[in-house]
Amino acid sequence: GGGRYDNLVAEVGGEPLGGVGFAMGDVVLGLVLAGVRVLPELRISPSQVMVATFDAATRVSAMRLAAELRAAGINVEWFPDADRLQRQYKYADRLRIRFVALVGPDELAAGTVSIKDLATGAQSSPRREEASAFLRAAIEGPAPA
Repeated sequence: GGGRYDNLVAEVGGEPLGGVGFAMGDVVLGLVLAGVRVLPELRISPSQVMVATFDAATRVSAMRLAAELRAAGINVEWFPDADRLQRQYKYADRLRIRFVALVGPDELAAGTVSIKDLATGAQSSPRREEASAFLRAAIEGPAPA
């Protein structure tokens, strides 16, 4: 709704001033949905997995892993900075991204991907070519309580 709001400012103590305005009704809609308890819980991030960047030398491998997982239909966020891993894990946890995948020098040498489940603390190292299937099964499996 919307319209002219002549003297609205004067009515609340200001100088007489004409004006126009509108409202989309989103606040009312939110209140109605909350009142009947059907307001959906929105996630901060739609990503299911975050690919961490171990260091500058493995950045390209991390980007490739993110692309592979996306091609497999997994929602992925890539952390582009080669920052401390603990900080990257905290970032993913803050966004409620349950899984962090990592390709560091050891993983590159072994042909694996380190995957940490932030909900349980469990860590796995599937072969690189099996990482998307592993994550798909973990994502579709039951979430811990």
